[in-house]
Amino acid sequence: MRREIRITGSGGQGIITAGYLLGKAASIYDGKISTQIQSYGPEARGGASKTEIIISDEDIYYPYIQMADIFISLSQEAYERYRRDVKKDAAIFIDPTFIRPEKNGCYSIPATEEAIKMGSQIMANIIMLGAVAQITGVVSIESLQKSIRSTINERFLEMNINALLKGCELGKRALEENTIKATASD
Repeated sequence: MRREIRITGSGGQGIITAGYLLGKAASIYDGKISTQIQSYGPEARGGASKTEIIISDEDIYYPYIQMADIFISLSQEAYERYRRDVKKDAAIFIDPTFIRPEKNGCYSIPATEEAIKMGSQIMANIIMLGAVAQITGVVSIESLQKSIRSTINERFLEMNINALLKGCELGKRALEENTIKATASD
């Protein structure tokens, strides 16, 4: 199975780190093949940035995604800039703190709001990764935990693991809410 993922946001939100952690979780700990590329503006903070990850069971010959299966955005500017080239049936994840969704059918994960409650807005990226992994199964939660443990500075390790687990909880809740909506519309 091949999954193409685009993660977008503003510089300083940890978008590149999120992509790195996801790719590492897939390739080192889940035994898959992955590529990760990144793109960002000249601004150190605030400009739109993106990272694209391909995760596959087979060799990857071209590191750029064609059409995203999973699209994640943590800022309105990045959402508008990088929303193109997303499959019609893609799993779309937004942070409602910063993004006005253009339509129903996306997962609204309050990652920034929860990160602030946990003490640091910068953990929104890890919270979002937890929700994405919980909902899509693109990587295992265990592999993400291992990726975080082997990458993040020990001083920040516990808060990041807690952020990942909070994201898993939010992902479970979002799945339940979407199931209820689908059942109600049947």
